[in-house]
Amino acid sequence: TAGVFMIARCSPLFEYSPMALIVITFVGAMTSFLAATTGILQNDLKRLASFT
Repeated sequence: TAGVFMIARCSPLFEYSPMALIVITFVGAMTSFLAATTGILQNDLKRLASFT
């Protein structure tokens, strides 16, 4: 949660840098895609928790 808080606090700086917004969007999308794919493919939630 610290990363989300930091991005929220630094959002005025990111508004002036389109490249930073693209990088943050790409990293967030890849992270959510990996988490969703892992969640769909795992049968056992204990294994999923140990994976992350």
